[in-house]
Amino acid sequence: MDIQLVEFLQWALTQQRLAFSMRDCETILGLSRSTLNRMVKLGRLKSVLIGGRRLVPAAAISELLSETASKASAIPKAPDSLNPVSRNPFAAGAPTP
Repeated sequence: MDIQLVEFLQWALTQQRLAFSMRDCETILGLSRSTLNRMVKLGRLKSVLIGGRRLVPAAAISELLSETASKASAIPKAPDSLNPVSRNPFAAGAPTP
């Protein structure tokens, strides 16, 4: 489990809150309001509208973080042959002709 996810879950439990405002989500996730609104519109972040106020359930934030962490760990590392530094003949440690 990702450390950011663990920290969020611990914090959410101490807050004893089931949902967070969009402003809270900006702070929690470190994302802009427009990015959060886009994620809600695309269905990547679940939210509810209660009395004209958009709230994001704590479970939806947890789900987003775990989904993002699993996608990040699934990205394979590029081989060194694709690394521009390893192909640069002027890079430090490059073989001399």
